[in-house]
This record gives sequence, C-alpha cells and structure tokens, in this order.
Amino acid sequence: MSHRAPSRLRLFAAGALLSLAAGIAASISTASASTGTTPTTVSVSTPTSVSLGGSATFTATVAGTPTGSVLFMLQGAVLSCGAVALTATTGASTATCNATALPGPAGPGIVVAIYSGDSTYEPGSGHAYLTVESTATSTTLVSSVNPATQGASVTYTASVIGATAGSVVFSDDGTPISSCGGSGGVPLSGGSATCTQSTFPSTGENLILATYTGSATAAESTSSPLTEVVGTPTTLTATSTALAFSTSAAAPARVGTDLTIVATVTAASPLTVGGEVTFTDASDGLAGCSAIPVVAVSGSGTAQATCDLTSGLPTDGKQEISALYLGDGTQSLGTSVAQTTLTVQPER
Repeated sequence: MSHRAPSRLRLFAAGALLSLAAGIAASISTASASTGTTPTTVSVSTPTSVSLGGSATFTATVAGTPTGSVLFMLQGAVLSCGAVALTATTGASTATCNATALPGPAGPGIVVAIYSGDSTYEPGSGHAYLTVESTATSTTLVSSVNPATQGASVTYTASVIGATAGSVVFSDDGTPISSCGGSGGVPLSGGSATCTQSTFPSTGENLILATYTGSATAAESTSSPLTEVVGTPTTLTATSTALAFSTSAAAPARVGTDLTIVATVTAASPLTVGGEVTFTDASDGLAGCSAIPVVAVSGSGTAQATCDLTSGLPTDGKQEISALYLGDGTQSLGTSVAQTTLTVQPER
C-alpha cells in the first residue's frame, strides 16, 4: 500500500525509531554467525490510519527467497504479534502481523518491520508511515435542578462514552467553575463526573458546558450546551403558628374522648396562606394528622388546619403537642412551629 510522502516534521520524529530499527538489525547480524551477506529489501504494507488501543493488520515483504522471521514495531514498541515467520510467495517472502492493543502516542506514526536474516540473506528493515488516532468519545450533560435560584445547589453530571480515565472541565458562560476543580476539572469515575454549583455569575440564562479533556487513549469531546435558568432567590414571608384545643375547664382532654386540635397559621403580610400542617406528640397518637392542608379563614393571611381525634389521645398525663407548618411550596412563605403542653385526664 502506498502512502503520501511524510512531512519534514514526521521524518524528524521518525528518525530515532529508524535508528533503533537499524541498530536492532545490526545487532542480529553481529550475534548470528550464520547470517548471510545477500542484501535484503524489506517493504511494509499498513493501513493509512489505526485506532490507539485497537487492532490492525501489517504485512512485511522481503524480496527474494529468504527464510526467518520479521519483528513488527509501532511507535517504538513491539507489537502483540511479536516475531512472525516468513512464508514463501512468488519472488518474495511475506510475514503478516495481526496486532491488537496498538500502542501510542496518537498522531503521526511509523511501523517498522525488522527482518532477522538467514544463512543467505542479511538482516534488514523497512518502514511505513500512518496516523495513530485516539479513540472517539462523546460527552452528555444533565442538571439536577433547572430552573434554579441564586444560592441554591445544582449538581451537573457529565457522562463520557468511550473513556475510562481523564477529567471533565465544567464551565459557566465560558469560565471554568471554581467549585468543580476550575480548569483542572473533575476526574472521571465510572465514566462520569459530577459538579455542584451554588454561586452563579449572573441571573437569567447561564450556558453550562462539560468538556472531556482526553487521555492517552481517548480523544477530547464537549457536551451540547445546557442552558441553566437562574432566578433571584425569593424573600420568604415570615409566618407564625398557634394551637387551640376543643377543651375547657368543664370539659378537659380525656383519654378516649373526642378531641379537636386547630392550628392557625398567620403570615406577616396579608398573603393567602396555603400549604400543610403536620401535628405530632411524644406518644405518636397524632399519626393520622400528618400533612393536613390549611384552609384560608378570610384570605387576609390567616389559615387553619384541623386535627380531629374521635378517640382522643391514647395516654394520660402531660402531652407535648406540636404543629409544624411547612411553608406553601412556592418559596413565598416560611415555616413555623407551635408547641403546647396539654394535660390529658385518665379515661372514665
């Protein structure tokens, strides 16, 4: 197979490898007393490009009728096929190398075939140029929260197909994210890398990219842009919660007697209160009063949630009753809690 003439840079880079091949051939000639004196001509057939870490077939042809073997090398390393015995063909002998785990580095490369020589033919070598290509990769990027608010944590996960080592650089509007290793990136683990960010350079649309920087065997790749929409954090309106019971001095709380507990939630400004209240006590007698929706009383910032216990509380004595308001789910109302000690009389 013919190849285009190598560039000056490639010739310069290959010089050391050719010198190495010539040295090996000379050493074989010196060490073998039975080596002949007939000059040899070695030509090499190779693909124009191979994949780093992949497999390929190379063929060396030695003119005449020589016997012996051919050692194949790529980028200065002996290939997995090792020394291959020559097979006689018409007017020449050939050796074919089916190599795997092709060595690097990636870039312009050279295959060298070193003939061992025999009692008639002297050792010799030939070479051919090719390109060693890195393994192609692809990178995808996802966000844990989108849209997000300034100050809230967002985790980005980059998955890289075709690579097991190397790092991923996460960037926001073209600038590496400092909390994720900056320009050094985050090392791959199991084919993925994660980045957590809470401080964004600006509100509005932020362009997030994940760039796999490559390794000795894998090419770099960049994800498609991910637009993270960042909003200004909402200032929560304070709330307060109060508890009331359907008891009185004449009708105290009693084990086994119907009891109603009302939680009243009030906002600091006249907002319509929504959300839920969860009632708790130490004996877990309020298990059925979890996540009770509040109902607006007048639409002026007050709402109530009611816990009806038709069988009352299960134990007597002092009970710590709590009502936790969890906010309205829109980040406009904050949480609040009320706690009251209720004395429960024994069952009659």
